Amino acid sequence: SIAREVNSVAPGILAEVCKARNARMVHVSTDCVFDGRHSSPIATSEKRRPMSVYGQTKMDGEDAVLSTLGSGAMVVRTAWLYATGGRNFIATMLRILGAGRTVKVVADQIGTPTWALTLAGSIVDLVDKDGEGVFHVTDAGVASWYDFAVAIREIAMTRGVIDDSPSVEPIRTSEYPTPAARPPYSVLDTSGTSEVLGYKSSHWRESLDRCLSGWPKHGSRSSNR
Repeated sequence: SIAREVNSVAPGILAEVCKARNARMVHVSTDCVFDGRHSSPIATSEKRRPMSVYGQTKMDGEDAVLSTLGSGAMVVRTAWLYATGGRNFIATMLRILGAGRTVKVVADQIGTPTWALTLAGSIVDLVDKDGEGVFHVTDAGVASWYDFAVAIREIAMTRGVIDDSPSVEPIRTSEYPTPAARPPYSVLDTSGTSEVLGYKSSHWRESLDRCLSGWPKHGSRSSNR
């Protein structure tokens, strides 16, 4: 499948190339390698049990990179990633809310929204620290997708990204089936990463506010809506 070629085979090939050139490799992975049957932040050493083909292929990619490069590999797992542009959860929420439609969002999946800038900065710093092995990188705090959507609406309205919009309504996962199952709980334990870096990531609401501060304002020609 395309997922296996991209997430498993390609990282293995890249790892072989890095090994031949005595180069290090950073491989970005996902919370979806876990099944989410947890009640506290998930450690890097926790047994992986993917719930989907996507999660399985990402796990196989991790194994391919680590087995090929050993100490020359760094696997960075992250979760609920978003950025100022492109297709992501924020862009979807703003498009729907900006169109004046009520949005229904899953409230029983728990994780940590993570700004792409947080991930990028942490990776650079981990490389500078000669990090090796597996690291978890997310923003701080915990939220459901519903909590995240409510915060997007509130902050976007405050910053003039959208006008006053309809409410966000909570629903259960069973009411919004998707092709790939997602972990019900995917809060990653980032304490090991913080120890190596010497600092903790910002809270997800703070990062969201900073992200939306650079989002096109309502009525802008370059708006993502």
